[in-house]
Amino acid sequence: SRMTNLYGLFLLRIWDRLDDGGRAAIIVPAEWLNADFGRPLKRYLLSENAIDGIVSFADDALVFGDALTTAVIMLLRRGRNADESVRVATLRDAAALAALRFEEMSSIGHDRLDPAGKWTNVLAGGIETIVDAGEMGTLVDVADCSRGIATGANGYFTLTDSERLDASIDIADVTPCVTKAGHATSNCFGAEEFDALKRADRKVWLLTPHEPLSAAVEAYLERGRAMKIHARYLPSHRPVWYRPEKRSPAPIWAPVFVRGRFRFVHNAAGALNLTAFHGVYPHGTSSAAIGALLDYLWSDAAQRAIGAQSRLYAGGLRKLEPRDVLAIPVPMALCDRLRG
Repeated sequence: SRMTNLYGLFLLRIWDRLDDGGRAAIIVPAEWLNADFGRPLKRYLLSENAIDGIVSFADDALVFGDALTTAVIMLLRRGRNADESVRVATLRDAAALAALRFEEMSSIGHDRLDPAGKWTNVLAGGIETIVDAGEMGTLVDVADCSRGIATGANGYFTLTDSERLDASIDIADVTPCVTKAGHATSNCFGAEEFDALKRADRKVWLLTPHEPLSAAVEAYLERGRAMKIHARYLPSHRPVWYRPEKRSPAPIWAPVFVRGRFRFVHNAAGALNLTAFHGVYPHGTSSAAIGALLDYLWSDAAQRAIGAQSRLYAGGLRKLEPRDVLAIPVPMALCDRLRG
């Protein structure tokens, strides 16, 4: 895959160079254990019976000095017996690593390591308790999810209310938006929250000019051309450089990055979301359907399930891609209710 990081290729090369009985301990970022590009790597290493052990670390542990990523140590050995298990350990800090003995590590069978699965949850020993696949659907059964709007130049395409007034741009040529996750700090973003941002002169308007263009918009676009905004990558690849991708407001916003609980926001204001959030569009658009889905996503059970889908980064930072959001387990009873 073109998405494969270089360390993945080094991992394969190291394995290729091992003689029979040879061992290797390789420190790599933990992200590959959960990422899509890691699937063929995991599949190959399992087929080669290469993995002797995996040492992972707590989400908030930065064990290797200035390496701003959560690390994992892959233990490879050539010549393993087919029935040998894989040793695993999840450690708190570097002191625990120094005291670790291989023969005292826990063991898991190859059947627990699904190449398509997210291995960090298996290593932590919790994935089997998160959901019962026989009683669960997934969010993709009842909703769509897409990335937030990428403008290519937020400083230009989004405006504060004072910037809009200074440029004499009519309210009909802008659309309410949220540009930062920190601008929506509660579970519900409504008119009151939007007005508070507007009064604080935050960027709350996305330029969405209608035809025919007003003189004020024409002047603002001319200013953008002088700034070479139209030549930037994303604007230059749009059919009309100053028109953002067309998107309807998402009823629910999903976080992209998070520490702690995953905060899903009810977009009661009907604002557009930029890339700070993913947009979730339930197939059932009634307020009851949206409320039922939010109640579940806010629950402790859902938070544990969502954690199993996220990608782990430095210091306990987790990331959700749209496909991770759509893979969130949802009880079949709720799926049936949302469909009905």
